[in-house]
Amino acid sequence: MAFSALNDDLIAQLNTASRKLTALLDDQLRPLNLSASNYYLLLKIDAKTGLTQDQLYRRIYLSPSNVTRRLDQLINLGFVRKVKTATDRRAWRVLLTDDGAHLIDKINEQLQHVNDLTFSGLSSTDLTALSTMLDTIDDNLSENSVHHN
Repeated sequence: MAFSALNDDLIAQLNTASRKLTALLDDQLRPLNLSASNYYLLLKIDAKTGLTQDQLYRRIYLSPSNVTRRLDQLINLGFVRKVKTATDRRAWRVLLTDDGAHLIDKINEQLQHVNDLTFSGLSSTDLTALSTMLDTIDDNLSENSVHHN
């Protein structure tokens, strides 16, 4: 597809919507001492078995240093802890603390509110189409991206 003003407008719209969504998430998660940049890690950690940092890197599209920094925030807040794995003493397993596990339902309540606000006025057909389009955009960017944030 050739570059056009429409493409530029779409990129600008995606950027603006992303910033607004991040601000809304920050606002809604602030009472839980979380932010748009760290809540997602809590949701990806299995409540019973945890996961290794390597598994966490692969589940979310962030560099190891960004994941480590965000995990350190969550450790300082008392929501996660790291323990050495039994099979590889160089690797760490990330586990939710009791406080972190208790936050999951509260996070999901806030996310429901954010979803309700964000997608208000869109039909289920619209949401399915939007999801398909965003998957395509994600695939396009994944194929051409060399850096993790």
